[in-house]
Amino acid sequence: MYCTCCGARFPDYVVATTGRKRGGATKKIKIKSSPIQKSSKMSSPSIQSLESAMRGESAGHPRAHAASGVKNRKPLVLALSLLVAIALAAAGSGIYLKKKAEREFIKTFVLTAYCIQTGQERSLKASQKMAGEWKARMSAGQAYKARLSAEDEKAIRLIMTRIDSFRGSLKEEPEKFGHSSEKLAALENSYNKLRVAVFSPGDSLQSFTDTSSKLDAEYQAAARDFKAGLPEELKKALQSASKKYKGLRPLAD
Repeated sequence: MYCTCCGARFPDYVVATTGRKRGGATKKIKIKSSPIQKSSKMSSPSIQSLESAMRGESAGHPRAHAASGVKNRKPLVLALSLLVAIALAAAGSGIYLKKKAEREFIKTFVLTAYCIQTGQERSLKASQKMAGEWKARMSAGQAYKARLSAEDEKAIRLIMTRIDSFRGSLKEEPEKFGHSSEKLAALENSYNKLRVAVFSPGDSLQSFTDTSSKLDAEYQAAARDFKAGLPEELKKALQSASKKYKGLRPLAD
């Protein structure tokens, strides 16, 4: 329907009929295809019109550039979406790991406190048992070398091993818990004094009983200081655990 040279539209063709009706009105027939045979060398299915050429549109494909622009934006959008997804995943992973570290610290903190309190009570009972037997032997005029029973020694050494196994985890203290590990270490140091005393009671009953009483009083003061400065979350964890482990109650109340 267009001229291959100038791009102008062809006019409608008029076909006149011959026969009896001379001079009658002619009928216009619109031709839907060009009467000029297209060259076999032409590769484009459509030809740019003069009007479209003046507007600067591309030949036969005015939307090609727009479609190309949309396609070119797709990789950028996908890349940005991927970066956002990675950032969100990294943030979520960071929060998860932080919460996990906090939970692990709380668990280890409570177990260590429980072991210290249990060790203190076991050492105190062992010292009282030794002092009682020591006094009975002296009253009977018998020689006596004070020492821990095999059962008490085994139990106290086992507690020492458990505390040592927890110490490494307590070094990675979350920032929100401040200096809680230091308070726990101070409590342990106070307990260790009584533990050493029962392993080496000496040769004087009076000196041994006085030392045991003094060291127990020192531990009770350390326990009060320990409870006073703990973050609320650790206090609640100790209180919750003390419902199951009764030996933990002196540090949770």
